[in-house]
Amino acid sequence: MLDLATVARFSVVVAVALTLALCMISTSRSTAAVPEHPRLTPSVVAGADGYLWLAGTYPCATGRCSALMRSGGGGKSWTRVGSLPLPMKTFPYLDDMQFANAQDGYAYRVDSGPLYRTGDGGKSWERTPLSGSLYGLVLTGGNAYTLWCGSGGSNCDSDYYLAVAAISSDSWTTFPLPGVTKGQIASLVAWGSKLWVFMMPDGGGKTSMLVSHDGGRSFTSSACTGLSGYSSQVVASSSTTLWAVSTGGSLADMSRSTDGGETFVSFPEQSPGAVSALPGTRVFPVSDFEALAADSLGNGLFLTFDGGRSFTRVLRQVQVLAVGFATATDWLASGNPDPAGANPALSGLWLTNNGGRVWQALAPPRV
Repeated sequence: MLDLATVARFSVVVAVALTLALCMISTSRSTAAVPEHPRLTPSVVAGADGYLWLAGTYPCATGRCSALMRSGGGGKSWTRVGSLPLPMKTFPYLDDMQFANAQDGYAYRVDSGPLYRTGDGGKSWERTPLSGSLYGLVLTGGNAYTLWCGSGGSNCDSDYYLAVAAISSDSWTTFPLPGVTKGQIASLVAWGSKLWVFMMPDGGGKTSMLVSHDGGRSFTSSACTGLSGYSSQVVASSSTTLWAVSTGGSLADMSRSTDGGETFVSFPEQSPGAVSALPGTRVFPVSDFEALAADSLGNGLFLTFDGGRSFTRVLRQVQVLAVGFATATDWLASGNPDPAGANPALSGLWLTNNGGRVWQALAPPRV
């Protein structure tokens, strides 16, 4: 007959064995649930200096982890370089990432802060010393220009200020913007040392404009016609040519200025391959005459070579939200491949290696 001490020792051994077995089963299940090299779910793309960057999330042991990938081969092969210092989101794309060259780049949350900077291609990131809510970032002429406000919201109820730094440094110079910007929905545009601040009153109305020719040290008011509504997206392709999408209610208007922003002329609504201009439509200029336009309803991506007089649809039934330009021919687009579907969180990638004429769906790289 077994004594009580032997029974106790036997019970301990059995309990330990059962615990180890359960741990092994749990570990094997956890390991099996996470692929060894999962595919990235895209969040934001960027391009510069022959390189493409792709940030997103992937399943990991703790749930979702973030990763930043880089391609120097036109999107055909990818290498993980690090991760963005922001919590990644998928749809809608509320994160932004821009690179000026192969090493220097920035990441931030739209209409928020802070701003992060990298000087090693995305391997490491540092928070800039700027404070407030970030409303715009433009990299041009070797400088980074940023538009800030001390408070958040769709418009700034305190004072806007401009912060400027050489792209290769984190030493910023700040300039207060004129008081007329207070309470306005402001957007920053830049080309070289020329800056524009477009302003719309909260609730909609006529657009006004401030222009600087000295990198933001001084501004003068200038006339601006052809832009109105609740908000506008304006991007410069030179010191004289600007492309815009202005939104008013349930409609939007796509236009272009060739006189430095004083006059915007709408694209013909019935032009060949015309883009449906609705809120959320985006424009991505390539040059003064060439640009991509992304239809917000998911009707596709359109390309113009004649300043918006006519368009060719180069992608069908997708909703493109961001485009990264690595070279004159290698571009990467991201967005929703199934805008009419029930799942609005789907993320897709499309790649072109011939300047936007032909695109192909790109499988997200594995981490």
